[in-house]
Amino acid sequence: MPSLPAYAPERLDGPAVWTGAEMAAAPERCGETLEPDAVAEPEAAAAAHFRDLGKDVGEIEAAEFPLPSLAPRIGELRDAMICGAGVRVLRGLQIRDYDRRTAAAIFCGIGAHLGGASPLNGEGNILGHVRDVGRSSADPNARIYPDS
Repeated sequence: MPSLPAYAPERLDGPAVWTGAEMAAAPERCGETLEPDAVAEPEAAAAAHFRDLGKDVGEIEAAEFPLPSLAPRIGELRDAMICGAGVRVLRGLQIRDYDRRTAAAIFCGIGAHLGGASPLNGEGNILGHVRDVGRSSADPNARIYPDS
């Protein structure tokens, strides 16, 4: 095995150092389950408030997406991402019950409370939709997402 450069540590340690197996064994380390009353806030903000503005979801700002009770908790999640494992999975949103625009508004609205949106690609998209297009995981050109 080649030797590490002098500036590389022998071992990495800290809350942001983890493996997928470790996260799978302790899902509470990276997960957060929203109770029904907490889920109702982003649903209401997307349905009643944001949609009336007629803006693109990429333009959502926290002030335009009111989450009076959930916003402080989102601040705690942001801190946990920055100072902890670097990722948080929100559970409890009823995604299958939303149309595509409502789901996008909820994701981007919560995201606006976490920080500013950044483009994901050269086209300026700030939200991607993951779907199964039937490609094999054996295909080296396929982008595979785990079932969860």
